[in-house]
Amino acid sequence: MDPDAAQARRKHPVDERIVLVAYDGSDPSRRALAHAIDLARRGGVDRLHVLTVHPEPLVHGQIQVYMDHAPAAEAASAHDRAGLADAASICERSGVRYDLEAREGDPAQTIAQRAHTLGCTQIVMGSRCSAPSRPRCCRPHRYW
Repeated sequence: MDPDAAQARRKHPVDERIVLVAYDGSDPSRRALAHAIDLARRGGVDRLHVLTVHPEPLVHGQIQVYMDHAPAAEAASAHDRAGLADAASICERSGVRYDLEAREGDPAQTIAQRAHTLGCTQIVMGSRCSAPSRPRCCRPHRYW
């Protein structure tokens, strides 16, 4: 069993309805968070898991002269903390139960893997190509 999955199952009840919210601080992700909060307020969700994912910093070519991997990773981590602080503030004001998490990796794969590991019932994420008032919702697929 995946160690992350085992830890997640110990931390959270199996029958808990969790919605993973992909959050990057953009307007579409803010609308997605607001939509997930609305779902939680209506009683369809026990807890929100707000996840931000940044790709691994690529430091190559001539920029290596000025910056190595560690400062680039710290800059990405600082950006994640700032975005999650904003999400935490929104969730606190709403009164819903929530967790925050930042990860490094391929955003699509990481979002899907975390939703599966946590046993999320839905994933809510913004879309820059959808209508401004309609965040995307999907049910996690169990064949990852």
